[in-house]
Amino acid sequence: MKRILRSLSENACLLNIYELNHITLEFLLSKPKLLSYFWDFEEAERFLKEISKRHASLTALLVSVSLYEYGYRMYMDGEVIYEEGFDTEALFFEIYVIKSFMELNFLKPEDYISEHEKIKVLKSDEKSTIIYFCPACWSIVSQKDITCPNCGYDLTEFHNMPYEYKLLMGLEHPVVEMRMNVIHTVGVKDLKEAMPQLEYMINRESNPMLLMAVVDALAKMSHPEALELLRKLAHHTYPIIRSRAKYALEKRLTGGRRSPAV
Repeated sequence: MKRILRSLSENACLLNIYELNHITLEFLLSKPKLLSYFWDFEEAERFLKEISKRHASLTALLVSVSLYEYGYRMYMDGEVIYEEGFDTEALFFEIYVIKSFMELNFLKPEDYISEHEKIKVLKSDEKSTIIYFCPACWSIVSQKDITCPNCGYDLTEFHNMPYEYKLLMGLEHPVVEMRMNVIHTVGVKDLKEAMPQLEYMINRESNPMLLMAVVDALAKMSHPEALELLRKLAHHTYPIIRSRAKYALEKRLTGGRRSPAV
């Protein structure tokens, strides 16, 4: 917790604050085991109910995952015992199980902060919905700044750069949602110069939402390198990424036609 709090003062980020019911929080903190991912809600629920009925001692949680929201539906003996913000139309679904709830002592964030220690908070202009970043060091700057007050980068130089080069720099954006937008644009623009950075993300990134954005971008691109990266993603450690990459490959290789059943 202390490491996370300190990180907030060192990196630019967007914070989404969620209020979880006590039972959901206890489940998530009881070392749940991830069983599987599903794209389709009905398939996920069938699988979960079967597991829940076979193993009466297990409590199961079905999580709906959207871009900005999570929903929860808890099962015991195949029946729903609790639901919170669940979305049957979510991007994908995760299934977790636990054997028993742990007894938890909830601590406040301030318990992890030493006396006199401070967290630096940078606040954007309340009158504007736009947050400006220095493209060199990614610290927050003002719209009126000519040079970055943190690293001294000439911001006018960035404004004069070609749009494609700005996109390449945007692939390093510290805010995941912003980076996902850039990845999407790179795919639409079929920007070959972005291939090394996309490959780097594939090798180093652990965020499944961002990796899915990479898959979707590569699926739109015409270069042979994009096809090779999709093949690589088809063997990714995350089942949800493998599935999406294989679907993109099949769609691309068959021209959108589904392969005949064997």
